[in-house]
Amino acid sequence: MTFLVTVPNGGLRSPRRNATLAGVAHHRWNQRLHIARLERGYSQAELADAVRASRDTIGRIETMRAIPSVSLALAIANEVNATVEELFGHLDLR
Repeated sequence: MTFLVTVPNGGLRSPRRNATLAGVAHHRWNQRLHIARLERGYSQAELADAVRASRDTIGRIETMRAIPSVSLALAIANEVNATVEELFGHLDLR
């Protein structure tokens, strides 16, 4: 079961297409997740299947409409070979 905390939808900038996870510490956490997912070659649906969540859940996290539970954040980080701190270390909800 996946638990999410809903947050207000904020304006987002698209991450740079050629960015890598190591070089995007200044990006919002949702952009770091998006880049990490693409670096591993996952679609939202493929990552969702791998972590036993829905594609909609991954999409909501990437658009900052939801914050993952601790267990989901750990599963996502493990799947994209990153730490939770690298992906979600600074929750900028502005």
